[in-house]
Amino acid sequence: MRGWTSPIYAFFKPVPEIGHVIAKGGARCRAHIFTCFNKGCKHTVKRNLTTGDRAATGNMTRHARRCWGDEAVDVAASHGTAENAREKVTKPLNVSGKLTTIFERQGKGKITYSTRQHTKTETKAEIVKWMAQSFRPFALVEDDGFKTLMKTGRPEYYIPSRSTVSRDVKRVFVRTRKRVARLLQVCALAERMSYPPYPRFC
Repeated sequence: MRGWTSPIYAFFKPVPEIGHVIAKGGARCRAHIFTCFNKGCKHTVKRNLTTGDRAATGNMTRHARRCWGDEAVDVAASHGTAENAREKVTKPLNVSGKLTTIFERQGKGKITYSTRQHTKTETKAEIVKWMAQSFRPFALVEDDGFKTLMKTGRPEYYIPSRSTVSRDVKRVFVRTRKRVARLLQVCALAERMSYPPYPRFC
């Protein structure tokens, strides 16, 4: 909705309910009631519309970090707006889980680089994509030269082990294969429906 552009809104349903809260002194005040967008979570955040902080997102941020995790909130913030974060983060997270949500088809355009350091989840996803696309051995992540390149200037930077990379690649492969199978089934059904029925001869 207009004015609600912060990425934190992506973690809640786009349209809030209109309800009431009991303010200090017992007054009954109108409020926006935001419901968490996470599957299985019924938590709501109520925001009093009669106070000066009616646009504050602190309570929403605290719940999002508890419910979705710090990494998801940080990744959403990198997308700039609620609309982008909803399409790139929270919707995919609700469907396929954490790891595969970070992948984004970039096409053949110019490669761009973010000024923000990767989160742990983003690092795992980028390494899986790199290994799969460039046919790199999993053991490369434990190579001393690779670690020097990655950790120089940022010694705390997370690098997954070869066993973690292997497990993540297999997980992505299984999910991708299932997704492709579903798409092929849909395409086959659409193709059958597009043919006219056979003529009947008497």
